[in-house]
Amino acid sequence: MASSIQTKTSIFCAILVIALIVSVAYIFDVDGFSIPQILSNSVFSLGGASEVRYTFNEANLTFNKSFFSFRERDYVYFTSAYPIDKEPLATWSKPDNLKRVCDDKLMIYGEHYAMVHDIIFDPRGMYRPEATGGIPLKDLIPIVNQIKPDFARYEPGKGLWKINCNVQPGGWNPAHVPFYGLTSFISKEEWSKLLVSGANGQNITVFSNFTIAFRRGDYANMHQYTMNTFNMFLVMVALRKQPKEITILIVDDAPQTFAFDQAWERAYGPTIHAGHIKSPVLFKNVAWNIHEPFSPMAQYKENEVHYLEDFRSFFIQQHGLNPDYPLDCTRPHVTVIFRRNKVYHLGNIEGNVGRKILNEAEIVSAIKSVIPNVYIRAPLLEVYPMGEQLSIISSTDILVGMHGAGMSHTMYLPRHAGVLEMFPKDFKVNRPWYCVYEAICRWRKLHYISWENRNSSIELPFDQIAIPLEMVVANVKMLYEKICHVHLN
Repeated sequence: MASSIQTKTSIFCAILVIALIVSVAYIFDVDGFSIPQILSNSVFSLGGASEVRYTFNEANLTFNKSFFSFRERDYVYFTSAYPIDKEPLATWSKPDNLKRVCDDKLMIYGEHYAMVHDIIFDPRGMYRPEATGGIPLKDLIPIVNQIKPDFARYEPGKGLWKINCNVQPGGWNPAHVPFYGLTSFISKEEWSKLLVSGANGQNITVFSNFTIAFRRGDYANMHQYTMNTFNMFLVMVALRKQPKEITILIVDDAPQTFAFDQAWERAYGPTIHAGHIKSPVLFKNVAWNIHEPFSPMAQYKENEVHYLEDFRSFFIQQHGLNPDYPLDCTRPHVTVIFRRNKVYHLGNIEGNVGRKILNEAEIVSAIKSVIPNVYIRAPLLEVYPMGEQLSIISSTDILVGMHGAGMSHTMYLPRHAGVLEMFPKDFKVNRPWYCVYEAICRWRKLHYISWENRNSSIELPFDQIAIPLEMVVANVKMLYEKICHVHLN
């Protein structure tokens, strides 16, 4: 009898556990995850997090955003105690590099970022009726045939931004005072209209939160996301603004993306998609972020880029993680990044992804055979929230992967880490930017090894490549020896 009761109790407890898992998956919108993934993500999402709901309701402008904030804290990076003495921020922030325009309503710092007061954002200057800005990507895929191919094309220069100036500045000519991020926000032809075409007398919404506006290039690309987040960090350092003080304004017509949109909110605060704004809004204080092509991270030929380590530490901490993962050579962590066909971008609705590895399982087995007691992971990173991705990468000693945006995670590796980056045959021809991830490793002083295929016979249909196992074994072994200063027999 007792045994029967115990059996029923066990069954009942098992049902409760399954119900809890399903509930967590539903509550946190864990689309298409397996049960182990749900468990993993739940541990991360619930571990000490407190939900904060932000409601912006000024006049008729209302935005609701929910996100998890692990540490509502002030960082020294955004205070006067943090010196701005390294390039290029030191030069950009010099008083003699500041251009004041329009009764000081517009201030351009070092030609790369700007601060604007009392500026009107008028979405009628940007969006067509079929605009898709801010709509979740998964909701657009079923109707992609109804969307024009240029749906995400940014169209400045139609009165998108407007400022009232009491006095037209004498001799003002934008050609004489270049702002390299200018055309991300306003076309050169619109500068004169910007300075004189305010909306006096209009019934207009006022938004008082300090806002940082930026435009994405490729909204689904990890490398460009990393550049934008680093650029924003620099602007916050220069303007002495803590994450809890700011709101993000994404000024483009691109869809929402799961991992990136969530990560913006986790790291920097509430996010507004310009596509959700349907009538003119007066923003009291807006900083225009550094434009992607002029990011220090885009200057991949430079020998050194400053502020990267502080940015990395800040970004990882904002996701509730410890940025100082210790090296343990008795249990090294190796992560292999794989690539899969999937729709990440409406510009590639077929979901074809190049540079896929054919012999994935063999690579994992080969690495296990050469490093004793290795802990190896081979995740498809993009299916995880950014916090999960950072949890994996920030505790990785050796990262192995084909060239691709996922290798941007070199930015978040521990400082002792090693990287093996692989390239298909002739990939570097006419692609001078092939070295972007090598540059990150150089700036961060990580151990880096590059391998480029020379054998056409191992490159197969459907953009697959059979990676030579002996190459992987030799190079991973070499990285382990460099990191741990040991010799493997």
